[in-house]
Amino acid sequence: MEPLSDPVAVAECGHVVNRACVDRESRAASGPQVCPECRGAAQAVVPLPALEDLASKHTYRLQALDGLERTAQSLKAPSE
Repeated sequence: MEPLSDPVAVAECGHVVNRACVDRESRAASGPQVCPECRGAAQAVVPLPALEDLASKHTYRLQALDGLERTAQSLKAPSE
């Protein structure tokens, strides 16, 4: 599962999804906005900037941890 990018809440059902997913589902349905989770109406989508900030911090920390792990592996003495 990937962190949310541009998360929104669909007011009618309460699902939290990426705005791009709402847009994609709506284009596929050729009509009004649709929730990608339940396919219900998504007339009101509310941006969630605090959740987006949290997700980006999480992604940054995962990338930093991965970099540290790779550095630690490269510094380990080869076992004989």
